Amino acid sequence: MKAFISLRFFLAGLCLAIAVGTTTRVQAHATEQPQVCAAAEPRDMNHDVLWRWRAQQSLSCLISRLEEVKNRPSVAGRGQVTLTRDEVDELLGLAWSGRDSAQRIAR
Repeated sequence: MKAFISLRFFLAGLCLAIAVGTTTRVQAHATEQPQVCAAAEPRDMNHDVLWRWRAQQSLSCLISRLEEVKNRPSVAGRGQVTLTRDEVDELLGLAWSGRDSAQRIAR
């Protein structure tokens, strides 16, 4: 019986740790947006590292922008948000940039 109770406490603690860790990561992404999207490109990088850095930057910025859009108030309570064409173009540009950088890494 003691083992069963200990196991339950262990599993409850594990679930709580996972939930807290996930929340912390999501909040970290949401708060990193200004730094990620405005980061200056480092000068002293070889081409392989540069393309990895660019892919990371593009995709991190894209994730941050999408999280920002997701947190907008929903339209008529239906769980929908509205994007302007400019916002869609910006998000697509980030996605294409990340894809292009990732392809250059593989070469």
